[in-house]
Amino acid sequence: MIIFMLMHAHSDVTDSEKLLGFFRNREDCQQAIEWYHDKPGFSEHLNGFIINKLTILDWDGCENIEEVFLLGYSYYELEENGEIDIEENFGVYQHERNALQEKERIILEGLQPYIQHPEGYYVDKHPIKKLHWQEGFETYYY
Repeated sequence: MIIFMLMHAHSDVTDSEKLLGFFRNREDCQQAIEWYHDKPGFSEHLNGFIINKLTILDWDGCENIEEVFLLGYSYYELEENGEIDIEENFGVYQHERNALQEKERIILEGLQPYIQHPEGYYVDKHPIKKLHWQEGFETYYY
């Protein structure tokens, strides 16, 4: 089964990427983009919307999926010689148990460069068609 992940990205002083939600079709993504157009931050970066078409990796044939589970990795560290900022999505699952099993498999295999910080792996639940960042966002310049 195909699912659509709506993201927003922009670069001002730093790169910023936001997960806005998961949707059943492109039309729902387009409606969400229109809804975000007047929200703070998004209204200043109207070209930053990205629609990613993804396959649910463990789809069991059920058409009425109400939520998905995103397996990803996130790690940030500020070091003397610069910052390390890693964001990676490994897949979308219908069933949490399958996402957790895949997370454990990846950790056991010692996938580089993530092996140094296995605590960075996560499985997040996302209801279908639920908007994140509804209040918008602000960019601060230092």
